[in-house]
Amino acid sequence: MTRLLRHAALAAALFAAAFPSRAAETATGTLVASLPDIDWSVEVTAPGFEVRQDALAPTGEGVRIVAVDEGRRIVMSVFLGKAPAKGAAPEARDYYWSLLRQKPFRKEQVRFAEFGAMATVEYVVPEMDGRKVDHLNRSAYMSKDPCWVEIQLTRNRDTTGTQEAFDEILRGVRFNESYRPSPYDDMRYGSVFFMRRDFKAAAARMRRAYEREKEPRTLDRETWVLLVDQLGLAELVGGNPGAARTLCDEALKREPKVSVLYYNRAASYAAEGNAAEAVKDLERAYENRASMMPGRKLADPAQDPLFEKIRGDAAFTAVAAKFR
Repeated sequence: MTRLLRHAALAAALFAAAFPSRAAETATGTLVASLPDIDWSVEVTAPGFEVRQDALAPTGEGVRIVAVDEGRRIVMSVFLGKAPAKGAAPEARDYYWSLLRQKPFRKEQVRFAEFGAMATVEYVVPEMDGRKVDHLNRSAYMSKDPCWVEIQLTRNRDTTGTQEAFDEILRGVRFNESYRPSPYDDMRYGSVFFMRRDFKAAAARMRRAYEREKEPRTLDRETWVLLVDQLGLAELVGGNPGAARTLCDEALKREPKVSVLYYNRAASYAAEGNAAEAVKDLERAYENRASMMPGRKLADPAQDPLFEKIRGDAAFTAVAAKFR
């Protein structure tokens, strides 16, 4: 079991490294931030903004979205994270401002205020790294147990209508109590539970994403394959080889040349001691190895704990040697 958990930890690290980013997606008009352990979201009505970064911490404790409105030349950052202390919006502002003050650039014309239920701080950054920038910044803070929210807006100070533009954006910020994770979010939340070694929760999240992706499909092909791969692995490591095999059978009807699906199905047979079927699927996995995503390759079955039950089989030893 210890070796299997090591395998799970390695797989989780690889999953985090391979996880696709939504940085290139164009915003649909609303930015949505949530976390695996809460059932609500922070949403910002933001037409014209394009998402440049959408980064979920591997621990699931925080998420940051960075978006840019090229037309109005406004940069927005939305951060949602587990609160490091108790407190409402003013306490959140005081905490994050204390961190921001330590940053090595000058902050001038600092002004604390409130905007509706938000606590805000506004300041000017005249230069950065020895270069004149003259940026006007406004940061707004909210609190909803167990999290704090920080929304940062940045624009050149000499641009007309900046205060009005910032006000308009902040008026479009709200909590959504009826939040339903997208398949993409369920997928990456599943990765968080996988890294926590909560394989049941990981499989449940990824399974929901998989079922919702049957029709219509919202994930691109590469992301969908990664979803099926990691759902299969969560089932395997969680002790459900039959569920993993059924998943691979379904997925292979849709994508019959994906190497990792054959590999995972081989592991499901191996977990039940069926060396003959495992060897057949390992052969298929090797034949289709060119389908692997760039930068990824199949594991060595001879070193993979998922194949431990058939490690003494001669046919398995022969096919496993091809993977080295």
